[in-house]
Amino acid sequence: MVSRPEKLDYYTEGESLTASCVVSNGRPVANLAWYLGEKKITEGLSQPVIYDKVPDDLHTIAQNLTRVIQASDNGKSLRCVAEHPVLVNNNSTQVNIRVHFRPKPLQGPIEYFGLTEGEEGHVTVVVMANPKPTFVWTIGDKDIYEGEEDSTGKFHVKHSVEAQNKGPGNWETVLIINDLSKEDVERNYILTATNDLGNEKYTILISTSPEPKSPEFGAGPIALIVVVVLLILVIVSVLLVARAKGRWCFAGKLNIFSLLINDTESAEHHSSTKPKATFTSVFKKKSDKVSADIDSPKTKDVTVNDEKVGDTEDNGHVALKQKNDEGVVYAELDLQTSPPSRGLLVRPENDKTEYAEIIHTKDGK
Repeated sequence: MVSRPEKLDYYTEGESLTASCVVSNGRPVANLAWYLGEKKITEGLSQPVIYDKVPDDLHTIAQNLTRVIQASDNGKSLRCVAEHPVLVNNNSTQVNIRVHFRPKPLQGPIEYFGLTEGEEGHVTVVVMANPKPTFVWTIGDKDIYEGEEDSTGKFHVKHSVEAQNKGPGNWETVLIINDLSKEDVERNYILTATNDLGNEKYTILISTSPEPKSPEFGAGPIALIVVVVLLILVIVSVLLVARAKGRWCFAGKLNIFSLLINDTESAEHHSSTKPKATFTSVFKKKSDKVSADIDSPKTKDVTVNDEKVGDTEDNGHVALKQKNDEGVVYAELDLQTSPPSRGLLVRPENDKTEYAEIIHTKDGK
């Protein structure tokens, strides 16, 4: 079933395994299934090949498996199972896999809780390796080997054994600390595991605190969380569909928005078409009355007390001249845009900005 170029009874981690399974002379043809331990294998399988035997109408099926060996494959059985109406017993064949690998690293330091000051402390560490590694504990500048203790008799290392209920390739080493003290808790402990394929170092931290418990959820809370998540997803989906189709609270949303835009535009239009006024009344005296008609683009006379003092031009420009005893007053007006107010003359919206410049001179200056 399993073919290898070397005549060894073990594999090395990372090595490629090739296995073949053949079921001969069946009617109908058998089906094949592969298992590693209790897990069904679905990867690394070739397409089954069927050979027909004529004229007996018998069929032979063959299939190959290629797999890269992992450390977790150690101690498991590789099985090929034939499914056929006639084969009830003896319908499978298997081979046990033995894998050699170096000690496996662990993420971060190993924390050991629950020790008690003043009592004997047992620090247990499980390391995965095959073949069995040797262990050395380093405390400060002292190395303590399996079955030995330090010169003070405070620290003792037990012989390593295969860890119970951990499966093949898991080894347990125990450090015993007599009369545990606060200073012992504050120390760093280094464990080194070595076999023929390599070595690995581990940092161990010990504590008198109880081991923190990870949060555990029962079936009820988990089911409730799933239901809540599904409900949220359903609500979001329904709202998205309603928004896309303009239903429920989304109905008429675009029309309202359009109305708002139209109202805004209308307000801007009305504000821009409000009548304008001029500031000619600024120069108006109680005893004088100035009137000008600028509704026509033609030139018209402007009079003050029945005396012609100026005229209006096509562009709305007004020039006024008036003499008095002190000199000449010259006023020049230009139409401007200004907010409407009482008593002001209303102008067309194309009126220009009013500008006034007054020059007053006296005789002899």
